[in-house]
Amino acid sequence: MMQPSDLPSTKPYLLRAIYEWCSDNGLTPYVAVKVDASVRVPMEFVKDGEIVLNVSMDATSALHGREDYLRITFSEGVKASM
Repeated sequence: MMQPSDLPSTKPYLLRAIYEWCSDNGLTPYVAVKVDASVRVPMEFVKDGEIVLNVSMDATSALHGREDYLRITFSEGVKASM
C-alpha cells in the first residue's frame, strides 16, 4: 500500500488548477514570489523581499511548476510596470 510520504506534492496541481480557473473566468492570475539569491527578477520591482508577477496567458509564453520551483517564461515585448 502506498504511504502518504510516497505521493507527489499537490502544489503544482493546485497552481495549475487556480491558473486555469482564473483564465477561464476572465481573471488575471498573479503569483507572489519571495525573492532570494536563487530568484532572477528585475530587482527594482522587488518590495519587502517579494515580487508580484502577472502570469496570464497574455504575459507568459510558458509556466512550469514542480514541488521545488516555478519557472516562468515571459512573452517577448512584455514590459514590467509598478
